Amino acid sequence: MKINGPLAKDITRQIVCELYSDFVENRKEATVLSLPGEVWKFEEHVLLTHYSKNLENTELICFENDKNKIIHNAQKGNKRLRNFVHRQHNFFPLSCLDDYFILDEAHRKNGINLGYYEDFISTDYDIMYDSFCWFDYCGNPSKDRLDNLIICDDNSPYSFYTVDVFTFSTGWRREDNILPSILEDSKTIGPAKAILKYFQDKIANTSFKIVFDIEYVSNHTPMIIIAITNDPNILNNLKWQKYNEKPILIKRKTKTKAEKKVKNDYTLVYEDLRNKVDEKIIIEKHKINKHQLGACKAWVTMRNQ
Repeated sequence: MKINGPLAKDITRQIVCELYSDFVENRKEATVLSLPGEVWKFEEHVLLTHYSKNLENTELICFENDKNKIIHNAQKGNKRLRNFVHRQHNFFPLSCLDDYFILDEAHRKNGINLGYYEDFISTDYDIMYDSFCWFDYCGNPSKDRLDNLIICDDNSPYSFYTVDVFTFSTGWRREDNILPSILEDSKTIGPAKAILKYFQDKIANTSFKIVFDIEYVSNHTPMIIIAITNDPNILNNLKWQKYNEKPILIKRKTKTKAEKKVKNDYTLVYEDLRNKVDEKIIIEKHKINKHQLGACKAWVTMRNQ
């Protein structure tokens, strides 16, 4: 599926938020990993959903690449994060914004923990419940990023249901960190399909399926967002199948020989015109109109010249 236009990024974010709402629909607990950057809209949705769905526990663990110290430090103290925190019913005290782990004991009792780490996003962090992870990299599909897709052993008593959403660029200015197999496949099927093929091969013969794959353009950069899950409630939901529907090619209907219009035979009209039969009688007799009669008169005139 492809989404075009200036609102493409907002639309894909809304789709991810909707997917999260469906994921926690029949749950009481969830762990969420995310890369909020400077936006925090998805994270706001997670916290509001905790209350609207009456969840018992929500672990929201946010990350900022440790190379982006400026963004991390700014987000911990800037107006956007403060507003984000305080809009959630005065969620956390300002004094806690200087800590890596932001929490308020009163709200912790309501079942919410919020962590904000200056580190690479990784599934190595303790995941206590069924998890929803949005790896919103917006960069190249490198091995360390792709390794965050963990395929659980279906027979393990400790396995979780998960939703993993990956966002990658498909307009590569540099190719040195792209997984070699993806880079090689991209030469024949293109970057987007090469990334999709990697995930399809990875989850083959497992309970994991691709929920959707959407290509779009953000800030003039072509992107692809792919969602993968082993959650049967999502996989069995017909609503999500629309994102994977293939275009229907409608063939132009061609008429069979029996359906083709038979060419009118004006032989008797020509005969009456040569015999000087009154035109009104010809029109009534042969069930033709004035235009058809005029064409017949022209044909007879030409033949007689």
